[in-house]
Amino acid sequence: MSDPEEPLLNLRNPAVRARLAGGLPAVIWMLDSWGLTRAQQAELLTLRPTTLRQVQRAVVLPALNMDQVMRLSFLTGIYRAVYALYEADTAAGWMRRANGRAPFLGQTPLGYLLAGGIPALLATRRLLESDLGGQFTGTPSTQALARSLPQPDIQLDD
Repeated sequence: MSDPEEPLLNLRNPAVRARLAGGLPAVIWMLDSWGLTRAQQAELLTLRPTTLRQVQRAVVLPALNMDQVMRLSFLTGIYRAVYALYEADTAAGWMRRANGRAPFLGQTPLGYLLAGGIPALLATRRLLESDLGGQFTGTPSTQALARSLPQPDIQLDD
């Protein structure tokens, strides 16, 4: 996530948002690499598909609102984490592959993100960041199975 020593950016400032909008072409490239359609990308970013095409052709770099800047940040973090956690082939298909883990619960991450907006983006980024930190979670059924396994008897020497 962010460095605790780093000051928070003022996303109310149009100049800050304009600077951060410079990352939009890279985010479009990331979403392209996941095989997302322009309509899916537009929905995730809350931009029009025509705007995304214009950004790719370097015709326009739109002014983004705070919501859109947050979406860029979440998607960048999700992409970074997926490619850090998985082999390239697995990472490339991750967004479109059904996932049994919470919070996806059998949906594809893409379906979950499209349905859930910013809360889903945040939950997904947090999940992947915790995975990067070694705090893997499982499905409810694997967690129940783990709880049902016999516990080993451990004797500690005094």
